[in-house]
Amino acid sequence: MDIKAIGKKYNVNALLLFGSREKNEPLHQESDFDVCYIADKSLDFTTETYLITDLITFFHSDKVDICNFRRADPLLKYLIMKDYKALYVKLGYSLAPVEVYAEHTYHDNKRIFEARHLYLKKILA
Repeated sequence: MDIKAIGKKYNVNALLLFGSREKNEPLHQESDFDVCYIADKSLDFTTETYLITDLITFFHSDKVDICNFRRADPLLKYLIMKDYKALYVKLGYSLAPVEVYAEHTYHDNKRIFEARHLYLKKILA
């Protein structure tokens, strides 16, 4: 099954590859395929499992992780939209508003991330 058929089968707006596989970083034996799906409705657990199974077949690798963009925290959303490769985008769907949303959400929460970082740095020192 090709990636377009997978996207249509699960009625997602987009499937995005992110992480080390997208960045062309040096890969190791444990490198996985990180795929984020964007959909109007979250997929249930069983459907997500079927999606993973289809992506395993597509990538010819059992090292596939998925994330639901709707459920991702602001930092992950930002990191995904900062560096991604669109594997599938539904006809007529634009990723531009998603990119803007991720950027704004990240900046709205940046002080919280920085405060958490400083706190962890302090208690782990």
